[in-house]
Amino acid sequence: MSSKRPTKNHIYTHETHAVNNETGEVISSSKETIIQFPAEPEYIKLYLDDINRLYDLPNNSILYELMKRMDYDGLINISKYGKDMICEKLNLKPQTFANYLGKLKDKDIILPVGRGTFMPNHLLFGFLTWIDIYNR
Repeated sequence: MSSKRPTKNHIYTHETHAVNNETGEVISSSKETIIQFPAEPEYIKLYLDDINRLYDLPNNSILYELMKRMDYDGLINISKYGKDMICEKLNLKPQTFANYLGKLKDKDIILPVGRGTFMPNHLLFGFLTWIDIYNR
C-alpha cells in the first residue's frame, strides 16, 4: 500500500458549441467542468476496541457512547445532560469521563470544534462519503 496520496484535484473542462451549418453561426454553447477526486484509499474495518488498544485508551464503552451521539453533520454534541447520561449509563464519575474525553482530544481521536461539540477524526472514522472526507 502506497503512503502517498494525490493532494490536488484534476479539473477538466469540456466545451460544446452548436453551430448553424449553413451560416457557421454559433447558436449555443455549453461548458462542463469535471472535477476528479483521487480514488478512495485502501482501508480495513477497524472496531472501537481496536482503536482503544492502538491508542492505549481505557473502556471502549465511552467511545461507543460518544460515537452513537454523532449527528448527520458528523458532529458529536455533548451537553452537561448528555455527559450525565453517559456517566449514569456506564456507572462513571464525571471526572473519569472528563479525563477520558481529554485523552481522546490529546490523541486527536476527536477534535473540538466548539464548546461541547466534537468532530471525530476523519482519518479514523469514515462517516461521510469519500469526497466529503477528502475535502475535509
